[in-house]
Amino acid sequence: MKKILTPILLLLAVMMTNVQNANAQWSTANLSLARPNLGATTVGAKVFFAGGGLQGSAYYSVVDIYDNSTGLWTTANLSVARRSLSATTVGTKVFFAGGTVFGGSSSVVDIYDNSTGLWTTANLSVARSLLSATAVGTKVFFAGGIASSGGSIYSSVVDIYDNSTGLWTTANLSAARYSLSATTVGTKAFFAGGRDSIGNSSVIDIYDNSTGLWTTANLSLARFGLSATAVGTKAFFAGGESSSASSLVDIYDSSTGLWTTANLSVARTGLSATAVDTKVFFAGGRGSGINGGLYSVVDIYDNSTGLWTTSNLSVARYGLSATAVGTKAFFAGGQYGTNPGNSGFYSVIDIYDNTSTGINVSNKNEGITIYPNPTTNHLTIALGSNNKKVEVTIADITGKVIYTTIATETQKVEVNTKDFAVGIYALQIQTADFIETKKLIVKK
Repeated sequence: MKKILTPILLLLAVMMTNVQNANAQWSTANLSLARPNLGATTVGAKVFFAGGGLQGSAYYSVVDIYDNSTGLWTTANLSVARRSLSATTVGTKVFFAGGTVFGGSSSVVDIYDNSTGLWTTANLSVARSLLSATAVGTKVFFAGGIASSGGSIYSSVVDIYDNSTGLWTTANLSAARYSLSATTVGTKAFFAGGRDSIGNSSVIDIYDNSTGLWTTANLSLARFGLSATAVGTKAFFAGGESSSASSLVDIYDSSTGLWTTANLSVARTGLSATAVDTKVFFAGGRGSGINGGLYSVVDIYDNSTGLWTTSNLSVARYGLSATAVGTKAFFAGGQYGTNPGNSGFYSVIDIYDNTSTGINVSNKNEGITIYPNPTTNHLTIALGSNNKKVEVTIADITGKVIYTTIATETQKVEVNTKDFAVGIYALQIQTADFIETKKLIVKK
C-alpha cells in the first residue's frame, strides 16, 4: 500500500505547488525594527506597518512604509508609541487608532493623507486597545476594544469618521467586547466575535451603509482573536480561540445573503489575514495556551476556483500583521513565546506576489475549452492548437488527485466522470508553455 500511496502523494504535492505557485512567488524583506502587534493598511501604492510591541515589554512608534511604484522602503513615526492599535483606509487617508501604551490605553488616531504627504492626529471618544477597524463607502469605523488603565473596561463604542464631511460620530455595538475582527463586503461592515467580561462572543454586528441600519448575526462558534478579510462577494472570519484554538472559517456571501463554514488546515489563533486578486490568505498563528505551538502555514482560498491550498511563511510566528497592494500580499513582524520572559520579536516580512514567474498562467486559455461544465458522466477537453503534449490533472476540493493523463498529437481529451462524486474539482492543463487551471463542477 505504501508503494502505491507514496507516488500519489508526491504527484499531489507537485500538482498543488504548480497550481498555486506557477503564477506566484514568495520573497522576504525586513521591518526597520523587529516587533509584533502592529497595525497594517494600504493607500494608493503604499503599504504601512505602524507601531507594535509586547505587553509590559516595549512599545514602538515607527511606521515602515513600502511604495509599490518605486520598490523603496521608508519610515515615519506615530505621534505616540503603542501596540495593539487598529488600522484602516478611506479615500487618500490611512488611520492608526487607539492601542496600548505604558499605564493604559490610547485615544490617539494618527492620520496620513497620501494626497498631501502630511500626518495629522485626532482622538477616539474613548481610549482603548484591541479594537477593530474597517471602512465602507466614505466612512471608517473603530469598534469595541478594552481600556486597561485602572482595571479592565470593555467597550461597545464605535467611532465613525466620514471622509465626505470630515466629521466624527459614534455608535455602539450590541455587546461590549475586545479582540474582535472586522472586514467589509459590498455595502456592509462586519464586526465579529471577541471577548467580554462573561466569556467569548459569537455576535456579529453588521452596519449597512446603504440604509444606515445596524443588524446582528452570529458566528458558528463563539471565539476571540480571529482574523477577517474579504474577496469578491465573500467575507471570511477565520481561526481564533474558544475553549481551544479553532480551525473554523465562517463565510458570508453578500450575493446570496447566506452563511457557510470551512476549516483551516490547522486550528490556530493570532493569525493574520489579507486578500490579493481573487485569493484570501490566513497566515501564521499559534495554538492554545502558554505552550501553544507556532505555525508557519498559510491557508489560501481562491475565489475563482472555490479551492483551498496551503503554503508556508519563512518563519513560524503569531502576532503578525497583513495587508496587500497591487499583486502583493505582505505578512509582517510577529513574535514567538507568550510572555516577556520567553518571547522574541521578528522583523521578517513575507511577500507573496501573484504574478508570473516564467511560465504563462493563461487566462485566455489558449483555445482550450471544457464541456459540458457542469457535467454528469462525461467531460470533453478541447485542446485547440495545443496538441503537441498536454498533461491533464483533476483534483478534488481536498487536493486529492483523482485523474491524470498525458495526451499527445490529439485535438481533445475525453474523461469519464461517471464515478466522480458530486462536487467542485480543479482541472489543470499543462503544456511546455503554460498552465491553465479551471473549475470543474460535477452534478448527478
